[in-house]
Amino acid sequence: MQTRREILSLIASIYDPLGFLAPLITTGKQILQELCRRKADWESKLPSDLTPMWHKWTRGLQDLSELRIVRSNMIEEDAAKSEIHCFSDASTTGYGACAYLRQITKEEVKCSYLLGKARVAPLKMITIPRMELQAAVVATQLVSVLERELKDFLPANTATHYWCDSMIVLNYISNDAKKFKVYVANRIQQIRDVSTPTQWHHIASGNNPADHASRGSEVKDIIRHWINPQNFLQQSDIKIPTTKLEKTTDKLPEARCLSTSVKEIPGLLGMMERYSKWETLINTFAVFIRVAIHKKKQKLTPLQLRKKAIRLIIKTAQSRLENRHLKQLDPYTDDDGIVRIGGRLKYSTTLTIDLKHPAILPKTCHITNLIVQYYHRLTGHSGRGLTTATIRQNGYWITGLSTAVSTVIHNCVICKKLRGNTETQKMADLPAVRLDPATPFHYSGMDCFGPFHAKDGRREVKRYGLMFTCLTSRAVHIEMLDDLTTDAFLNSLRCLIAMRGNVKSLYSDQGTNFRGAQTELKKKPG
Repeated sequence: MQTRREILSLIASIYDPLGFLAPLITTGKQILQELCRRKADWESKLPSDLTPMWHKWTRGLQDLSELRIVRSNMIEEDAAKSEIHCFSDASTTGYGACAYLRQITKEEVKCSYLLGKARVAPLKMITIPRMELQAAVVATQLVSVLERELKDFLPANTATHYWCDSMIVLNYISNDAKKFKVYVANRIQQIRDVSTPTQWHHIASGNNPADHASRGSEVKDIIRHWINPQNFLQQSDIKIPTTKLEKTTDKLPEARCLSTSVKEIPGLLGMMERYSKWETLINTFAVFIRVAIHKKKQKLTPLQLRKKAIRLIIKTAQSRLENRHLKQLDPYTDDDGIVRIGGRLKYSTTLTIDLKHPAILPKTCHITNLIVQYYHRLTGHSGRGLTTATIRQNGYWITGLSTAVSTVIHNCVICKKLRGNTETQKMADLPAVRLDPATPFHYSGMDCFGPFHAKDGRREVKRYGLMFTCLTSRAVHIEMLDDLTTDAFLNSLRCLIAMRGNVKSLYSDQGTNFRGAQTELKKKPG
């Protein structure tokens, strides 16, 4: 029985840089991947359910001795037409691509194998459209290698064609909307950096040689279906099929659909972006509405004008909503055309419509920013929690509200002044006495502390402490003082010198006992 280590050693020993045996090696890699998925130990034996597949694959390796491959590709310089055809395909177990050189001479059509690549599917399952898209990326990588290595040998008019049996991938590549998710968008960009949408064509799965790279193949099928595929490449005239592609991305998977039921009024949103305050914007549009209805001889109260202006502004802002933000909100459109949250409060008689079903607003919109700024000022420049709650209570549901509020607070000048960090004093450089080596208490600092109430017989007296600290070693020496006179301090200093040795420098505050001691110590003896 083979172990996982021996299986890996055998698969890695097959040297095939051009991919002649890619369909065969794929089957072996799939067995090894299954062992990895089961987290099998390196020395554990092959499970019984994988043993027949492994024996069948190893028996196929014995047939390699009968395989004959023409390694040289004769490039005809006088060929009437020279083309590179690259095929890609994917399945649930793997994906791959292969490239062929097709030349039309006066006598015949020559088709020769150039390069192939096959890979197993990742352990983390992904969708088939993503696998097909990854196979298309591999196809463009193969062509890039061929064009770089054969640039001195291929005719200048050599055309390149890509073939894929997935209509979804062809729609991805041909679509210029750029509304796809990150995974898909990045790979579409890689493909379009090397090729153009007109170079990609649809092919039936039965005629696609890359199908064997994605599913695996035996040795006997490699020559007929992989190295020398018996398909349309052998024909003297190839008709490029015309395929009907989707004009929009709404029906494609991985698409970010940006359409909503709210239509943007042309130029209105740009006009609103000129205002820097929510109150000013509402008042201005209330005046516009009043002028408009005056011509129709209608009358509205100032409060009605204000509400009508707010509804118009909200509808305009909702034209920037994305459907991916609405999926979990159960949205609906009210009688005024405003998109609101669904919820379960429909039959409440005490709550207003704004509290039961708040209007949905996009996070990245100038109007949304004005609303957040307005309620932030209304709450007295409060924090994120209170500002968020006030916005919700007034009937607005902003997608990504926490981030939007945090951004406004971060950019608010008043909040920076109120909540800014206080400045701290920069510490000065340490003096030399703190850094140079010296004996303990050679350089010392000192200070008094207290008083402490003590008993002297029946009397209660005050006592003080005198602390010396070594500036070099940070050692501490404490003496007791009867009072804070100069004589008491000098007596304690003599005790320190008697016990710790001579002191060269003493550092202290401007206490009267310390200043008096300084005067006494400066007097000359005698």
